Amino acid sequence: MKEIQKEIVKKSTVTIYVANDGTEFNDREECKKYDESALGVLLAKYSQKVIKTSDEFSLFGFGSDDNVIEIIRFEKEADKDIVLQIFLLKNPHFNNDENKDRLEKLIARMNKALEDHDIVFIGRSYDGDGFWFEGSRQEHINVLHNIDKPEDENKQD
Repeated sequence: MKEIQKEIVKKSTVTIYVANDGTEFNDREECKKYDESALGVLLAKYSQKVIKTSDEFSLFGFGSDDNVIEIIRFEKEADKDIVLQIFLLKNPHFNNDENKDRLEKLIARMNKALEDHDIVFIGRSYDGDGFWFEGSRQEHINVLHNIDKPEDENKQD
């Protein structure tokens, strides 16, 4: 007789609850609460607008392959509003008085992208928990076109 070791792989099934925006939960009630929350509703609408999902490094050739970038197009005011509302829910410190100027500049950038029906890059971090405005395609093009100009000439209005 001889003794051998065998690895036995057992197949098991677990139930996962998937929210309208694709977020997965182990608990039905948590999934339901999330779907009914303001953020869940907004992210479900937002996820329908995503044209492409990539990572920073694959998209730009630099940055982290851990950071997810989602690409959407601002075609109408509602598209911009969804992004702005999610941004403010995920980054509530922008509602503080000390960030008023930063928020106004961000809204102006978003309005320009909307006016141009431009695509925009949204950073989501590796776990999808973050949410920030990386800028529009035209903003990135402008940076590259002006990269070799003196600093004071590069300032955008």
